[in-house]
Order: sequence, then C-alpha cells, then structure tokens
Amino acid sequence: MESLFRVLRRMDMLPPTKPKPYQQMTHPGERVQIDVKVVPRRCITSKELRLFQ
Repeated sequence: MESLFRVLRRMDMLPPTKPKPYQQMTHPGERVQIDVKVVPRRCITSKELRLFQ
C-alpha cells in the first residue's frame, strides 16, 4: 500500500514547496540539537522499562 504523499507526488498534484530561509544565530547556544537513542530491550533487565540515552 502506497502512501498518499507518494501517489500525489507521482501524479504531480503536490503544491510547489520552497525551503525556509536559514536564520543566523545572534549568540552562541541559541540553537541546540539533542540526539536521543532508545536503549535496546536486550540491555535492560526489566521487560516494562524503556530507557533513552
């Protein structure tokens, strides 16, 4: 089953999009990126517990 997005894109029915302009930071630390990873279940002893790193 294909997603609606892929079908519309193939039929050229999507409106044209333009990328957002990049905003310069005014001071260091204004924009922060945090990566989160799920700890695999085989590394956790409790079956109900879900951990993130």
